[in-house]
Amino acid sequence: MIEEIQRLTEQYHAWLREKTNLRAIEDWVEITAPFLDRHND
Repeated sequence: MIEEIQRLTEQYHAWLREKTNLRAIEDWVEITAPFLDRHND
């Protein structure tokens, strides 16, 4: 059971890393994550 949960957690982290983008904009860093708010933004 614990092994399955660990595997699912690792898969989720891999998916999150794959879908998250970082972009440098002058002195700022834009982070784009695969999550939507209540307005689908």
